[in-house]
Amino acid sequence: MKQYWYNDADAGSGSQFDLVRAFQAISEFASAPTWEDTYRALKQHRAILLSDDGLSLVRQVIKEHEAEDDALSILNWRQYLTLLEDAKSTTIAKAWKRFKLLQWQASSAHDAITRASTVPQLYETLRTHEAVLCTDTLKLQLLETSAQEHVARNTATAQHVEKLMRLQTEICAYGLPIAWQRFLNTV
Repeated sequence: MKQYWYNDADAGSGSQFDLVRAFQAISEFASAPTWEDTYRALKQHRAILLSDDGLSLVRQVIKEHEAEDDALSILNWRQYLTLLEDAKSTTIAKAWKRFKLLQWQASSAHDAITRASTVPQLYETLRTHEAVLCTDTLKLQLLETSAQEHVARNTATAQHVEKLMRLQTEICAYGLPIAWQRFLNTV
């Protein structure tokens, strides 16, 4: 098994860990039941999670989910990867603050977009939340909502969310003005 080296202030300089330990740290980080636990795991395992090897392992996990065409897992792991890369290039505290802000902004956008009851209201909502429309976080939230609505057998609601997801994809590809015109042609 490949051996990794890292410098962890808590464990002493030059401590060694293996691939199993790295996957355990990544798993603890990604499967934490609350955001507070996620933050604690990030701080506790920072040497592993923020190392080049640790980031490579997260990228490999994403590739495995891509091979399985598991969109929920892909989006979830990509938002974790973004957090880890940000923490590595700045600080954990700054990256975490941006991560939590994005979670809140995406949640606000999700709620407003899914609750918009008229076409003009939807457009104004999209304009208001344009900065987060193409984030993995909002994509994940919409995909989760669609899946939940299918499980609950709320077919009409699930189809509405899926239509919003197609609009979101168009916005990310072409920008809001062009995507909106294309959307209006389907309404």
